[in-house]
Amino acid sequence: MRVLALGAGYTAMHLLRHFPTVDTLLLSRRSEELRADGLPLWNPTDDAQPWDAILDTVPALISDGGLGQHPWREAIDSILERQPSTPLIHISSTSVLGGARRPAADPPEQFDEFHRPAPDEERGLLRLELEQAMRTRYPQLRILRAAGIYGPGRSVADQFLRGDLRRLEAGNVIVSRIHVHDLCRLALAWIGLSRQRPDLRLIHAVDCRPCSNRELFEFLERALPLELPDGPWRHAAASGRAVVSRYRDEALPGGLCYPDYRSGMLASVLR
Repeated sequence: MRVLALGAGYTAMHLLRHFPTVDTLLLSRRSEELRADGLPLWNPTDDAQPWDAILDTVPALISDGGLGQHPWREAIDSILERQPSTPLIHISSTSVLGGARRPAADPPEQFDEFHRPAPDEERGLLRLELEQAMRTRYPQLRILRAAGIYGPGRSVADQFLRGDLRRLEAGNVIVSRIHVHDLCRLALAWIGLSRQRPDLRLIHAVDCRPCSNRELFEFLERALPLELPDGPWRHAAASGRAVVSRYRDEALPGGLCYPDYRSGMLASVLR
């Protein structure tokens, strides 16, 4: 499988390093730095091979206070002009859904792929604008709305063990998450699924157990162990909503490698 990853952030680099059977090439604004590190970059002037997919990991960019033009629009256009059936998978964010700060119901309200986006923060607004702009330009677009992406070196557990306790300041908000390895698996699975289900255009990339910060933090205190200072996270009522998916299991019938924070967080620090 040959995949062009737009951007060289956490998800694209995990795909490159941990999926050796996938021929992943990068297209990034850090090309010189990546080339010096010996990483595989796409050379558009020397490319006659077909692509199995384009994976867009580039976040919304701000220009003059609003949404900026996608930095690799010309590259996408060039590939799709030659290979119009190539799946284009865009990783967006569940922040487009909004509702993360309002008081939580009991049980928490569930937002699936049919929930109408209503972002209430600037980053969510920009992400939604980018989704809409990409959909308008590329009818073949598929969107993976990723929840909080975590994994080795990038998790609440890693932060706490480094002595960085800023996450406690978020209070007792409900958070949906996805381990980076499972996010990459979902993206790759959708390459094949896109041919079987051309009608399916959106999947929420979330694990099976959204939870409050209190639930997560108290688990980490017991499991690592840690001693966290008290604060609103421990005593306040939960706020927010749970993001769920109707289609995740269809894309990955074998299930997630890390179905919840308990397996995923420990794997990220006990590797």
